[in-house]
Amino acid sequence: SFLPQNLYMISASTHVGKTTIVLNIAGRVARAGYKVLVASLEQGVFVLPRIRSMFGSEEKLNNLSFIAPTEMPKPDDLLIAIANVPEKPKLLIIDHLHFFERGTRGATEEIDRLVAQLQMLANKAEIPVVVVSHVRKLAATRGQKERPPTMDDLKDSSSLSQIPSVVAMLHRDKNSEEN
Repeated sequence: SFLPQNLYMISASTHVGKTTIVLNIAGRVARAGYKVLVASLEQGVFVLPRIRSMFGSEEKLNNLSFIAPTEMPKPDDLLIAIANVPEKPKLLIIDHLHFFERGTRGATEEIDRLVAQLQMLANKAEIPVVVVSHVRKLAATRGQKERPPTMDDLKDSSSLSQIPSVVAMLHRDKNSEEN
């Protein structure tokens, strides 16, 4: 269960299933009768068919709303759009952090500022906020399995592991024979 005023970070390498997991969470929470808002920055409108295939009828998901900008949004613009949603969600999911337009500051400073803003949004709105983030590329040495990511592998800023209440690091062994 997600607690209000908490920031949750879900992170993994590319193509591990971060979006699938957060869409599953969003659909299940919405079907349980709670309002959920998903800001799909990476996959935009392509998320809707995935949700339909995961949960079937849209009637079951009438508590699920999406924001899907057509361009990389500035953090402040997205935060304003979220604040102006007619009915406050019980859960906000942002997929994903690295698809925000960056300003003139360095990557670390931009991410630090954004993560702090998201935590303040969770506090002010009194809702849990789940954010998806990438890790740095984790190259496997020839013939070896890719190692599971650690919090030291979070991309661009140590605030990604310091500010959120929970950081979930996902890993799937891509070299495994198992499905």
